[in-house]
Amino acid sequence: MVKVRARAAELIRGKVDAWRRTLLADNGPALGREAAATTTADCLPTKAFLDVVDGRTTWRDREMMERHLKSCWHCVDHFCRILEVVHLLRGTQPLTESEAAPFYAQFDVAPPKPSGWRRLIGKA
Repeated sequence: MVKVRARAAELIRGKVDAWRRTLLADNGPALGREAAATTTADCLPTKAFLDVVDGRTTWRDREMMERHLKSCWHCVDHFCRILEVVHLLRGTQPLTESEAAPFYAQFDVAPPKPSGWRRLIGKA
């Protein structure tokens, strides 16, 4: 994640006249819209990025992705957003049943049934 962000900062630094440390944060939404508009036929699918994050990719595929990231703003932005979401999700705890109940009701969805293993453990 740090490597990709550093690469993005380096690419931007080479394109602007005046660099400051907060340039990316100050212009994030505009840069994100611009990057999203530059998609190409060579852009990688989301699954390729998720495979890298989860460690389910080969070295060859990872190197191919890194080569593509060197020249594709769209994929740099997309990968950074995926990394941010993964980072946020890994730091959260699942909702308790009572916390989740209002969401089930709001979306008219039945709560998931506990697995057979839990039911057996709970009765023991």
